[in-house]
Amino acid sequence: MSRSRILTLFGVCVLAAASCGTHDAAPPADGILGDIVVFHAASLGAPLREIVRAFEAEYPGARVQLEGSGSRTAARKITELDRRCDVFISADFVVIDDLLISEHADWSLRFLGNEMCIAHHGDSAHIPEAASGDWLGVLARDDVRVARCDPDSAPCGYRAIHTLKLAERHYKKPGSVEKILTKDDRYLRPNESDLSGLMEMGAVDYAIMYRSTAERHGFRVIELPPEVNLSELAFADRYRDVSTAISGAAPGETVNQMGSPILYGLTIPAATPNPKAAMVFVEFLLRSEAARSMFEKAFLPLLPPLPAKGYENIPLDLQQQGLPEQEHGLPKQQHGLFEQEHGLPES
Repeated sequence: MSRSRILTLFGVCVLAAASCGTHDAAPPADGILGDIVVFHAASLGAPLREIVRAFEAEYPGARVQLEGSGSRTAARKITELDRRCDVFISADFVVIDDLLISEHADWSLRFLGNEMCIAHHGDSAHIPEAASGDWLGVLARDDVRVARCDPDSAPCGYRAIHTLKLAERHYKKPGSVEKILTKDDRYLRPNESDLSGLMEMGAVDYAIMYRSTAERHGFRVIELPPEVNLSELAFADRYRDVSTAISGAAPGETVNQMGSPILYGLTIPAATPNPKAAMVFVEFLLRSEAARSMFEKAFLPLLPPLPAKGYENIPLDLQQQGLPEQEHGLPKQQHGLFEQEHGLPES
């Protein structure tokens, strides 16, 4: 995904903030924002650190504390450990919708896109065969070490399984997924930071990860077709045909997680300790040129407004960043944004 195409297709305009809302977006009267605690998906660590530096330069009284982990692990810090944060950012908006709303949050916004890829390095086994198109067959070989995230900890984990299942259908290679998933449990990790570490050490041959993470670390990338890589809104129905079982909201509960396009989400939890500062930080993420530029450099395209869970509860200052929910949570008028990137006809 080229940065110039991201700029053209996904760049969002800087919008003037409304003067009223559930949380006042203006800084406190003394101008001091104070501490802002952000629980975030590990895959966002690098761009968020850069964005925080720019934010704190603009708001000298702010002290942003970033705490990265798998998105589902981050949600459990709130639901099970009773910890509090001011802003919650997930690699999958569904984590917010299913685990935090309505007890711990009232709304969520979908704001970033991504895609899955197969990452490898110079010493990976069977690179010519994998790069020529038979990557699924290569990953299923006994002598090939494959890393992926734990689906109970991070969305990247269940998205890796969805990607494999979609590829098995797309390439008509039955049995490949089961073999891959059962042979390499020792390389299962809680988040993408740990996957990157395995790759950098050469402990594995391939990792099923986000394109943004692979590009940021300089790994070699096998690009996947849009029917498989979870990047296209227009293929939402196709993605929904695959699923995997993951842990639910309650201990011991299991839910069936369906495939869907990759859409990162954010919210300001209901019990935020610093609501004014949280609003200022979220507006900076969504509307500032600095944040947009840093997300683009990290191969994370900012999206136009998409349907939002709890739209009526979103602070008025932020409602322009979302739309009321429709069937399947994806509006037809948004189809075509991802197809253009791949040269496909609009649906």
